[in-house]
Amino acid sequence: MTLNEIKREILATGYAQPVDVEEEVPENSQEGEGTEGTEGEITDDTILPDDTENTEGDGEEEEEKEKPITLDEIVLYATRRALRRLYSRREIIRTIRLCATGQQPAVYYKDIHCANGTTITLPLKGRAYSMRIYGEGIYQINDGTSQKIVHFNTGMEAQLVRGFIRNGGTIVFHGGTAFMVLDFSLYNEIYSTMGDFSPYCDSRVKFDIREIFGDFMSFIRPPTDGYGNVIEGALLYDGKLDIPSTFRGEVLLTYRTLPPTVTEDMDAVIAIPEEYSHLIPILAASYVWMEVDSEVASYYKRLFDDMLEESSANSYRQMDYTYGKGNGWI
Repeated sequence: MTLNEIKREILATGYAQPVDVEEEVPENSQEGEGTEGTEGEITDDTILPDDTENTEGDGEEEEEKEKPITLDEIVLYATRRALRRLYSRREIIRTIRLCATGQQPAVYYKDIHCANGTTITLPLKGRAYSMRIYGEGIYQINDGTSQKIVHFNTGMEAQLVRGFIRNGGTIVFHGGTAFMVLDFSLYNEIYSTMGDFSPYCDSRVKFDIREIFGDFMSFIRPPTDGYGNVIEGALLYDGKLDIPSTFRGEVLLTYRTLPPTVTEDMDAVIAIPEEYSHLIPILAASYVWMEVDSEVASYYKRLFDDMLEESSANSYRQMDYTYGKGNGWI
């Protein structure tokens, strides 16, 4: 559904935009009476542009403030308001399906202590490696065809190092001062040759759901596996999903969605759930009639409420989502 389609349905109700709504004076009232304290107020029922401000200013600002609102603008703001109303009355729920491979290292050392002046050599086998280094020292990678020497000083925080193994070889640690290598891992299997997706060992896998899915509002329930069982150790906080990296299989995540974004493009399709799309023009009509005829506005408001009650309690949408992260998600 588009704004133009909503506008056509509103016009079909007989609505005609007043020539100058702001200058209308209610019957049985004198100029200035009954309006004290109301000038410039914006109530819940007022349809105004988003950038309208309730401020006092010079004549130039007053001239800008008194510019008439176009019919397209009225339809735009009425539609936005109708969507907010709908989403406050009904939970529009979305379920996403993720697939976690639970990638595990073939070789793993939890910690390696490199004392001052010592040298430790480990073989590099498989397809990729990862480790976290802490302290100050040198590591040297020999892959059979080239050599890479890295001097590091991580300060107070460990630094993640990861990469792909091309031709095997060795990694050598030189302890100029004492330092530690944590979670040293070698992987025989990888799922991407992109550097950003080279695997690394972490006890947790974290996803920012709010960043990935722009319509995210809040979580409905804990994440479950493909059989509906709650994933042990999974955490949901601040729009983020955090699960143990050892988990394998499907992840089902359900959340409540925000109202869709409505731009000024009158022909842009608005992502309204199909079961509610017929209700938005009715409620939008109620809002635009509010400035012209309160009885007509009330009629369409009651019609919306009655038809909403006849609809299902909530809207459920499910989709499969493919997301690559840490070489362990496909």
